[in-house]
Amino acid sequence: MLAAVLLGTGAYGVGFLFDFVAVKRVTGVKAMVAVLFLALHGLALAVAVFSPQRFPLPAWAVGAGYVTLPLFAALLAYSLFFELPTKKTYAEAGSSNQLVTTGTYALTRHPGVLWYTFGMVALTMATRSTALLIAAPLWVFLDVLHVVVQDRVFFPKMFSDYPQYQRTTPMLIPTLQSIEACVKTVRRRNLPS
Repeated sequence: MLAAVLLGTGAYGVGFLFDFVAVKRVTGVKAMVAVLFLALHGLALAVAVFSPQRFPLPAWAVGAGYVTLPLFAALLAYSLFFELPTKKTYAEAGSSNQLVTTGTYALTRHPGVLWYTFGMVALTMATRSTALLIAAPLWVFLDVLHVVVQDRVFFPKMFSDYPQYQRTTPMLIPTLQSIEACVKTVRRRNLPS
């Protein structure tokens, strides 16, 4: 259990390093740091999920976890790897210099945190892992802390129009206006040209 917590916590330390490397435009390191983050967090999840201790939960709650987990995993992948310019965001030196403000990024400035949080709840419910029950709140807290630092320190340096985006789009919790903006931009994107 402790191994999972430590691995996941270490992954977030690497996440902060990723942003630092992007701002400093360090060549050839960004992709390795991104892969290291994914490897550490993936290993932490595996250790937590496959730990033998389970907590009791009604069958309907376990079922709800299994049903909603693929949805939140797909939304997380969509927000982080399909809406963002993947190569520029995760592999090339520096930042993409392309601020995405449409789709799920019209919903909140950090939609990945939303999907990750709900995904961790769903995974904890589905697996009933005691280790995950302990680790998930810490990892969600670290994810929120990470995006707070991104929002205040790193992103204003990476994107010149970020202050305007901060004024128009909520950071983590969607509003009625941001939900409407998200729906409008998704509809526009899916209309035939």
